[in-house]
Amino acid sequence: MRRLILGIGAIILSVMYFAEPAAAQEAGDLAGSWEFTIEAPQRGGDGGGRGGGGGRGGGRFGGGPQTLVLSVQDGALQGTLESERGDSELTNIMLEGNKITFTIMRETQRGSFEATYTGEIDGDTMTGTMEARGGRFTINWKATRKET
Repeated sequence: MRRLILGIGAIILSVMYFAEPAAAQEAGDLAGSWEFTIEAPQRGGDGGGRGGGGGRGGGRFGGGPQTLVLSVQDGALQGTLESERGDSELTNIMLEGNKITFTIMRETQRGSFEATYTGEIDGDTMTGTMEARGGRFTINWKATRKET
């Protein structure tokens, strides 16, 4: 019985040692332009939030075609979301493994609000969700690296 337990333990340790971890992203790997699209907002838990257009970045939040531009300065990731309605600077950018989080301050007819984007990076594609207005609605987003 003891040999069986030791054998199983050795197998588990071997699998853990040789298992390939999720590819960690470096800030420089993300530098460049990304085609950024969003879906219409989904109603949250309290029934708040109104839909804003649909499909490829339409409605109040999309405003037409958008480009996510990422760069690295002094080793830190920086970025801007460019759209027909103007550019929004990304703040609070965090990159951990293959996960990215950033915040954008949005200006609307009703005033300004903060939107928090969280996503997962898989090569030349990022997908995630954006929460705004205290989580009253969620928007799915996708960014695909533009070819240079």
